[in-house]
Amino acid sequence: MNIPDPLSVLEVRSAVRALESFLEPLDAGNQNGIVHQFIIEPMNLAIATEERLLCYAAELCTQSTRLECLNTRVTTELTDPGAGTPFQFRRKDLIAVALNIGDQGNNSNFKNMVEGYKWKVDDVIAVLDRNLTEQEWLFVNEVYGVYCRLLPEVEEFIRV
Repeated sequence: MNIPDPLSVLEVRSAVRALESFLEPLDAGNQNGIVHQFIIEPMNLAIATEERLLCYAAELCTQSTRLECLNTRVTTELTDPGAGTPFQFRRKDLIAVALNIGDQGNNSNFKNMVEGYKWKVDDVIAVLDRNLTEQEWLFVNEVYGVYCRLLPEVEEFIRV
């Protein structure tokens, strides 16, 4: 994973500050002026949002670097319905399944996977419990934490 270059964020902030200095006289320094409300404030909000999102991304990147052997295959008790053999996951696939457990709506990825492979939800969860390491569960929890922090904003954005 690539962590964004902090210099690029600083360059953007610097460019916005320069533009803000250029535009402020149009409102005669009035914080409630049209230019400030419709150009400067939204730009500053966008920068603050980007910085916060970059922090979240850096958090997840830090967590993901602690995960090891993500391509290692794990043979499970689940059956591959096409082959009739025990299903093999890569560790990163198990993490992906764990990240989708909370999404059990009508058209969820988790539900589609379980139904498509003709597995039982309890069996899938048992496989995750037996095979994911503490570090991998911590990563899943960290991703959920970021998701929960972003969800209200995403819902608000969708409503608007």
